[in-house]
Amino acid sequence: MTKLFSAFEAVSKEQWKEKIIKDLKGADYSEKLISENEGIAIHPINHKDENIETFNCTFPENWEAYQLIDATNATKGNKRALEALNNDVSGICFSNPNNLAVLLKDIEIKHIRIDFKNYSDDFPKRWKEFVKGKKTIGAFHGKTNVSIPSYLDTIFATGETTKQQILNALEQGIKSNKIHQFHFEIGSSYFLEIAKIKAFRIIWEQTTRSVPFIFCSSSLKNKEDEFPYNNILRSTTECMSAIFGGADAIMINSYNQSFENPTDFSERIARNQQTILRKESYLDKVKDPSKGAYYIDYLVAELLKDFELETVSKTEKSSTEKWVSPEQIEIKNSYTKEDISATEHLNFVAGIAPNLRGPYSTMYLMRPWTIRQYAGFSTAEESNAFYKRNLDAGQKGLSVAFDLATHRGYDSDHERVEGDVGMAGVAIDSVEDMKILFNEIPLDKMSVSMTMNGAVLPILAFYIVAAQEQGVTEKDLSGTIQNDILKEFMV
Repeated sequence: MTKLFSAFEAVSKEQWKEKIIKDLKGADYSEKLISENEGIAIHPINHKDENIETFNCTFPENWEAYQLIDATNATKGNKRALEALNNDVSGICFSNPNNLAVLLKDIEIKHIRIDFKNYSDDFPKRWKEFVKGKKTIGAFHGKTNVSIPSYLDTIFATGETTKQQILNALEQGIKSNKIHQFHFEIGSSYFLEIAKIKAFRIIWEQTTRSVPFIFCSSSLKNKEDEFPYNNILRSTTECMSAIFGGADAIMINSYNQSFENPTDFSERIARNQQTILRKESYLDKVKDPSKGAYYIDYLVAELLKDFELETVSKTEKSSTEKWVSPEQIEIKNSYTKEDISATEHLNFVAGIAPNLRGPYSTMYLMRPWTIRQYAGFSTAEESNAFYKRNLDAGQKGLSVAFDLATHRGYDSDHERVEGDVGMAGVAIDSVEDMKILFNEIPLDKMSVSMTMNGAVLPILAFYIVAAQEQGVTEKDLSGTIQNDILKEFMV
């Protein structure tokens, strides 16, 4: 063990649970902390000690980025498709396709995937004639009456719950005598959606000894029209769930798809969401990045517990392929248990130094995360009034901005800080100023962050004394105080 960790020991699940029970101060552990999601018990701790069953499956090397294009007007549909294909899209799903010669003008169909939905009964036959002798690949999202090599029918996973969707897709797939892709709609239950796709991939491979092609699309059910840009955040996390779950193809619906016709702008945003996740977040660099995550493994095991499956028995071969991150860190394209066998802090937990998993034993299961506004100006009286208004409006903590005179350790009447007093934060010269700053704000119930550099010791001393005069002891204080003077010279 390295010198850094020599003073600490790994913590078992039972030890962690004991700490939580102590922090609950008499409240019932199960009642307060164990919830339920679709019949699955959600525990506050997921730990290596649980020895959760894990299953192997074939994960795609990458995913196809799709864009939905309305092809009612073939000329406009062609223009939008070309725009998408020139901007990192590798698959097009045409809705209401017609006039194929116009729709596909200047599009090299052999290099992309082309899907269709909302088409007429005779369209699959017309498509078969159109692509006769040509190399094409894609799928129909509806009924078909023809067979086209390398073209898939689509099985839509339906059901109110995740388990029902998995079972429905499995049963439909086993009954079908056609080649097909599986379509899953991805909702906002982030971790459960990851587990859903992984669980289906596992059960299909073990049942049929074949690898499924999974097409995921962002949900339209949870999108709103009052604050439409919120839908961008929702569909981005839905896309991340699909990526981590192992989707072969992903289509993000435009943020306004559920209440109006998409615009050039909303379609651009939809395709850029996937581009950002691929080229800026590098989510395509590591296969199955959630592998080994205790919570994901638990959810997958719960979804599959009614099936007889083969668990991981053989040792997986560690990857030798690597890429170098912008920070010059070598990262493998896949990881196994062997890669973390020598990780020293693996069983360190929340609340125990070096706090690698957060400051609270239950993190935010029993408390909201602290919402602060970095604020402070003019005098202690004015800042105090501002803090109280914010707290009355729902703010949960304080973040104090001090003026430059206070940062440098000068009193407000010193000649060297003339003109700086109260200009970039609040001026605090004494314990009395600190008492005024937090007047009628109970410091035993308030988390306070203070950005402070050179004068960190006197400011912290002022704060402790102000708390003591409120009758608050040091052990009941919470928050942080920065001491990073170098940032003033580097940014």
